[in-house]
Amino acid sequence: MKIFLTLALASIIALPAWSSSSPTMPDPTTPQDQLEVTISDSPATEGHRRYTYNFGNVRVNWSQWAYINLRNTGYSTIRVYHVNIYGSGFSGWSSCPYYLHGGQVCSTRVEFRPWSRGYYSGRLDYILSSGNIYVDLYGWGVW
Repeated sequence: MKIFLTLALASIIALPAWSSSSPTMPDPTTPQDQLEVTISDSPATEGHRRYTYNFGNVRVNWSQWAYINLRNTGYSTIRVYHVNIYGSGFSGWSSCPYYLHGGQVCSTRVEFRPWSRGYYSGRLDYILSSGNIYVDLYGWGVW
């Protein structure tokens, strides 16, 4: 448990400046309860609250990770009920608080670590009061 806490604390401290942001006043023309998703500093490809991220080819027993950021661009506070990661070969942790206030950002680090050759798929779910967001995860384990 001490090792996990030490690693978690070290990861939080090592986060780049873009992953944590103090709340700012959103644009008044933006509708309330708007969410913006970025994956490793790039806008995500959206299909009505469903996104995809492909890790590509990753060597067996090696790992690659991506930061998936969720920003509340509206004025209303959004309740974050759960952040779940599904699928063998995928794991991670999230800094998302229980309440995501207007202008606030939270980050989820997703790791892909294949243990054998082949195709892997999984999913990251954000269960929110304003509607759920799903990120489909893909990758290949290679030698």
